[in-house]
Order: sequence, then structure tokens, then C-alpha cells
Amino acid sequence: AVREFLKEFDIPGLLFIPQDISDGIDSCCFTWEVDLNLGETSRRIKGISFYEFRDGKVVFVRDIPEPAIKPPPVQALAAAIRPG
Repeated sequence: AVREFLKEFDIPGLLFIPQDISDGIDSCCFTWEVDLNLGETSRRIKGISFYEFRDGKVVFVRDIPEPAIKPPPVQALAAAIRPG
């Protein structure tokens, strides 16, 4: 069901690459990468998604991409306040 659902969101110029997909019946998680197709210096965005199913259809989606800023701002702030 996940692969069929993802086919509906094919965006020209973006390459969405599902990686590890769990085999749940009512829900599943999977990791992914997106290639923004911005040239060789462009990095891929990674993330994880949770999908819930009812009657063979996707009814809930939660996507969590990795932070675009490395390290994430809150982590950098915490490290500055309490190093080590």
C-alpha cells in the first residue's frame, strides 16, 4: 500500500527513494531519501515516515525530515550552555 500511495506523489525533478520499509498490517514506518536534483554538490535529505492504514488505504501520515541545519539549533544551544 505504501508504494502505491507514494506513486501518487511523483514530483518532476525530485527523486524520492524509499529505503527500509516495515511490514506492519495496520501501520508501518520507513526511512527515505530525497534527491533535490540540484547538482553534484546538493546533498540528499533523509527522513522517516509513519503511515497508518484502514481497509487497505492510507489514512494517516507523519513525515519527519532530518534537520536542514547541522547541528540542529536547539542541540547547538544545549551544547553551548552545557558542553560535554
